[in-house]
This record gives sequence, C-alpha cells and structure tokens, in this order.
Amino acid sequence: MMTTENVSVCAVCGEATIEKRIRTQQFAYTSGTHDVLLTADIPVEHCFSCGETLAGEDAEISRHEAVCRYLGRLTPREIKSIRKSKDLTQRDFANELGVGLASIKRWETGANIQGKPHDLKLRELSSLPRDRSKKFTPVFRTSMKDYMMIAAERFELRPRG
Repeated sequence: MMTTENVSVCAVCGEATIEKRIRTQQFAYTSGTHDVLLTADIPVEHCFSCGETLAGEDAEISRHEAVCRYLGRLTPREIKSIRKSKDLTQRDFANELGVGLASIKRWETGANIQGKPHDLKLRELSSLPRDRSKKFTPVFRTSMKDYMMIAAERFELRPRG
C-alpha cells in the first residue's frame, strides 16, 4: 500500500480502491522445542481492482502482541504506557528497572520480548505510584566547619609515598 496525498493506492496495481479490513490469522510460533498455533486479528488492506490483500507493519505488531499474550508478557505498547505514566525517559526507566537503555528500546519497539523476571519487575513498577512532588530531606544534618573542609580537600584514599 502506498499513500499519495492522503489517498491510499494499491502497491500492486496502483489503483485507489483500497479498503481496510481486519482478518483473523493463524500463525505458527516456536515456543521452546515445540510449535504452537496462535491467532491474531490483523489489519489488512484489500484492493477491489486487482483483488490483492496486503498486510503491513500493523499486522506484524498484532502478531507480536499475540505472542506476548501467549507468553503472559506485557506488550510493547503496555511497557511504553507504563513508562509514560511514570513520566520517565527511557534512560530513567532503565535505571529504575536495573537494565540497560538498549533493553528498554528493544522492548518498546518489539525487537525483543522481555524475560519473565523483567516482566514481573515491570508489572510491580506499574502498580507503584510515582510521586515526583516529594523531595529528599536528609534526616541527619552536620554543620561543616572550615577545618573539616580543609581536611576533606587534603584527604587521599591512598597517600602518595
């Protein structure tokens, strides 16, 4: 499917006779050592002129979400939604979860599916409220005298010999 000036045209015949539909599709997914047959409702575009039915990126996303549901894992959209609900950047979200930034990017784009332990962490994080209005207040306060500051500046963990 191609789009020209907000009009969808068929990628096969070039005619502007496209209708968007939802089709139920079964596909094989290898889980461990065996294959399973999964079902997903995928968006497709059907051309009335040439009869072709084409599936694009949205179909791939629907299949990926079906795999996530089968595995009992959060989908990329759900992960991104959790992060945004906490008002976190991907980097801050990664730090919060104790994973690398690349992992968050892969999970949110659907390039990888997070493992069960990380999925549990994501679910725990989604149930915790994020209150950014609370500021850190130290419990103990120590007044720093001038001689303490001078000593701190001279301190060496391993004195030079």
